[in-house]
Amino acid sequence: MPPKLLQKRGEKAQAQVASRLSKKKSKRQELEGTFAPEKWDVDIDIAKPKKKSRLTKSFEEAVKTHPYIDRIKYKGVIRGDYTGRDAAGNLLFVFLKGVIPPEVTKLAAQALHNAPATTDMRANVNGGVPPLSGIAGYYDYAGTPLPIKCRKTSFTYQQVAQWKKAFPFVEYVNEIYRRALPDKWELQNRAIPDPVRIRKSVFSTLTLNQRFRTAVHTDRGDFDHGFGCITVLDGEYQGCMLGFPASGLCVDVQPGDVLLFDTHCPHGNTEVEVENYSEWKRLSCVLYYRVNLGEPSCTQIYKERRAAMPRTRNIVRVNKNANLTNTNAETCYTPLELSFVSFMQGWASMMPRTQSVADTLATVEPAFNKLVGFREFSEGPLRVYMEPAEAQRLGVSLGTDRKYGGGFCITSPQFYAMSADVEEKATDSLSDREVLSQAFGDVLTKEWEDAKSMWTSEVKKEWSRVVKIRAVNQLSWKNTGALQDAFTRMCEVATVLYEVKFQVESLEEEHPARQEAWWLLFAGHLARSLLHEHQIPNTFVPLHKLNVKIRDFNFGGTRYSKDYDPEYRNGRLQQLRQATRPSTTAAEWVKDDSYDFQTEDEQVDYADIGVDPPSSCPAVQKIKPQGEQFMFVKQRPLKILVWREESLHNSTLPMPDTDMTDIFCQQYLAFSQTPDDDTLKEFDLFTGFPTENAEDPAETFDVICCLGVVSSISRTTLQKELRAAARLLSPDGILVVKDYNSRPFDHARLKPEVLHRQINDVSRLRSYLLGHDSNQRPLVTADEVISIAAPMFTNCCGIYQVPHSCLNEFFLAFAK
Repeated sequence: MPPKLLQKRGEKAQAQVASRLSKKKSKRQELEGTFAPEKWDVDIDIAKPKKKSRLTKSFEEAVKTHPYIDRIKYKGVIRGDYTGRDAAGNLLFVFLKGVIPPEVTKLAAQALHNAPATTDMRANVNGGVPPLSGIAGYYDYAGTPLPIKCRKTSFTYQQVAQWKKAFPFVEYVNEIYRRALPDKWELQNRAIPDPVRIRKSVFSTLTLNQRFRTAVHTDRGDFDHGFGCITVLDGEYQGCMLGFPASGLCVDVQPGDVLLFDTHCPHGNTEVEVENYSEWKRLSCVLYYRVNLGEPSCTQIYKERRAAMPRTRNIVRVNKNANLTNTNAETCYTPLELSFVSFMQGWASMMPRTQSVADTLATVEPAFNKLVGFREFSEGPLRVYMEPAEAQRLGVSLGTDRKYGGGFCITSPQFYAMSADVEEKATDSLSDREVLSQAFGDVLTKEWEDAKSMWTSEVKKEWSRVVKIRAVNQLSWKNTGALQDAFTRMCEVATVLYEVKFQVESLEEEHPARQEAWWLLFAGHLARSLLHEHQIPNTFVPLHKLNVKIRDFNFGGTRYSKDYDPEYRNGRLQQLRQATRPSTTAAEWVKDDSYDFQTEDEQVDYADIGVDPPSSCPAVQKIKPQGEQFMFVKQRPLKILVWREESLHNSTLPMPDTDMTDIFCQQYLAFSQTPDDDTLKEFDLFTGFPTENAEDPAETFDVICCLGVVSSISRTTLQKELRAAARLLSPDGILVVKDYNSRPFDHARLKPEVLHRQINDVSRLRSYLLGHDSNQRPLVTADEVISIAAPMFTNCCGIYQVPHSCLNEFFLAFAK
């Protein structure tokens, strides 16, 4: 093509760029004068309310296959030791409260807190948003392009010193699993190959989740004939309980607790219940046996590596394992219609003395339900929940914990400023070779220049093709090929440059604002280089297209994850890091990716940690095997003390005018709280306050029922009565508390105005039923009752939430 024609086209392209830039500046001034900058976010489209935001679209698409189930949908919230079963008696889970010492969980949290990283692989169970999740231990890497399968994870290779700190935690969970479910533990012990055991346990892999509320899902790749184990290593949060829809139960797992469960049974987390959503934290860990590690394809690899190892190494034998048949199919359970009595049975089964009382109540459940006023209500008014965009604006989680998006905001003032700077021929920190060499060294500088040169060359080829066919279009950028490979390499170098420049261990731990500024600088440098060095207009490779590719890189490849595995990228990054921060362990891994098992054999000094070994820990020694389900029924009528609020339903006040009255109040008034004669015959009944019956210390009761009293007396009186109740309760007895929660159990999801109205309605309706102003005796929450009763009763079952109750009724069960 003649030079004059090329020059003419170049001038025309520059004129088009100048015109568009002028329009952008005008648009920016208009936007800045109308809306606050913080409202202009790429994920929350406030300016176009008629169109759904990208956050809303991804959320709706993800929940089609992996829905979220909130706390309000579960009847039972478990807070103490518990055995969960379905309607047919099949075991779903075993929950053990506070069995791991805090010193052990703290040490493990320090060792594993860097394992979670933003990954697109599990976005489908996080409302379409990539969560913070990672793996440690051993993994098979089946279906990935990685050349070496069935090996340690990159985290385990790179963090040898930190990995050792997790050994006490793994040993504790292994011993707890062995004691609680010996049959399943033995099957798993026979199946797992020795080379992939973590500390000679029955676990091969740990999955670490940071601030991650999972939608309902089943885990694939776990051993079918064993259980997974989940615990929380560190956290400050409320809610985010692990729910099992088949049982109607959710488990409040806190640091030090252990939940053994069937990972092939559908499960997911409830909403996070905190006032300031930005401040909560939760690092959870799931331990399991990755079954592919025991398949012939992997065991053959172990044998080959074992044969290639020097004989001076500590060689681990490759055992002939019994992997059994694993289908990874969802386990079929019979859904359980949970009642308060059946809720208590799973808790009482963990305490041999109390189980006889709970099982006896099950034989006379209809009569007991009439005695305590337990009943189910019809479906209430439609709950008005927040939309994803509104929840994001208010700082509330719908399951999608929005994190740094990997790129930059294309509607921010910084973006418009960079768009203007690109048009000017200037230098920046990525264009001056002397500055780069002094700051990062010659090796990284050469890596950067080579990667940039490769990418620029590919862009120039595409630009020449477009010019020849006289087409005006953007760059056709595929997710595979030389262009994408060159850009990926450039991003890898930029990641390490950032870490060196700001002296951080990992870019993923950095503040989002600084990351956005860095990647905007990166994209602006490339756009400026194309325009001023190669006369390629920015319309051909616009900033927003670069932003999409940067996001893909940071998310592990949203569109091309099958071709570009995050684990491979971690290895490439580790090679680059050696140029500035040499590490013997990492260098050995880069040079020799062969199998190594030596680090697993080191001894753990429990005396130095300040705790007993797992086999000697009192909390672990108390764990009993959870086998088949049996009924233990007492032969005599249960002796019950009923302690109730007598004025309930005897009000002379006018009925309050509330939104809920028409639907619910009639049901309350129509129900007679006075049990009939047939009900009275089932029990040996006494009435009155515990302090009134405490005069005779020889008089004890199998069950004490506190009905509607907690919110009607002062805290001081309540503590006094509970102490008296503890003296009157037999060693195998149960204290039952029924009362009314001051706020809805789904308060974290309700619109603010709806929540405020419902709290007021509960207070007014309660005043009507009591016959006095409830504001003088404010309602309490179930959690407050549990904390008040804790000094007198060491074991609490949890919270049974009465479905569709407008007064937010709940039941609690305590034992000494």
